[in-house]
Amino acid sequence: MHGSPTVSVILPTFNERAALTALHPRLVAALRPYEAEIVVVDDRSPDGTGSFVQSLAPAGLYRLVERPSRAGLASAVVEGIRTARGEVIVVMDADGSHPPESLPDLIEPIRSGLAEFVLASRRVPGGRAPGLSRLRRLVSTGASFLARPFTPVRDPMSGFFAIHRSIVDRVPLRPAGFKIALEILVKCSPRRVLERPFSFEPRVAGTSKLGSRQVLNYLRHLARLTAWRMRAGPRAALVALPLSSTTVLFPLRSRAADRVQDDGEAGEHEAGRAGLADPQVLAHQVEGDPGYARGDGAGEDSGAEISEGAFAAGTPGLQGIVAYEAAQ
Repeated sequence: MHGSPTVSVILPTFNERAALTALHPRLVAALRPYEAEIVVVDDRSPDGTGSFVQSLAPAGLYRLVERPSRAGLASAVVEGIRTARGEVIVVMDADGSHPPESLPDLIEPIRSGLAEFVLASRRVPGGRAPGLSRLRRLVSTGASFLARPFTPVRDPMSGFFAIHRSIVDRVPLRPAGFKIALEILVKCSPRRVLERPFSFEPRVAGTSKLGSRQVLNYLRHLARLTAWRMRAGPRAALVALPLSSTTVLFPLRSRAADRVQDDGEAGEHEAGRAGLADPQVLAHQVEGDPGYARGDGAGEDSGAEISEGAFAAGTPGLQGIVAYEAAQ
């Protein structure tokens, strides 16, 4: 790396030396087109993860952030975001389940201005999860269901995503547990969100950290987000549009949201369902796979047309992805 990085990849680690050794050449190859840095946030791994990263540091790609004790994945990600120097920040696991070859799919929409948040998803067309056991698949499905009141994205449990660094300055992040993506989606209100398909692979080394403690932390996290939303009041609803293998999400502020400032959860539900009914909200008819355009993100494969309206912006080289945003 010769100049200031434009892309920062955050890798939280604990005892990941074997996996990171295998991942290293793939990371280097995937990041070759970019001025990039890899920020490894390590919780004093006894297996020598920190010393391995230090051995790679002279090449200029890696930076090590070493913490004095094991403080959890979510706090490691927040620490990495604070330390990152790039405008595009990618968060991924170091165990090999998140393939580095998918990095350009996440980075390019942020760099082009098409999105502020790009989520690698196992649940959009083209997404796969061969690395999930039957138990973990069941837990992921249940956790995603519980997250539906907070976001319409199909895979809110994914820990593989890219953001524009400006969005994390909007509100302090204090996640409980390890689902930092959900925290950012709810609190930072990214204006445009994409879900891109990827294949969640079997881990290269190590074992799953999923257990009863993590499940309880996730429920605690949902309780915190509920309390935060009740204090913050109704916010813009996200509308999901599946286009080919990409889901495009964009925020809609409806008059219903203004009418229900103090109605808590019921108000947010009404605001979400109002969605395209607000004449101030303009969209453009979409050519592509039939999909849903309901404010609550619940209608799937409905084939409903979106009302003809304001604008759609295509970005060359991104397979005809269309970006939408609400009229001001």
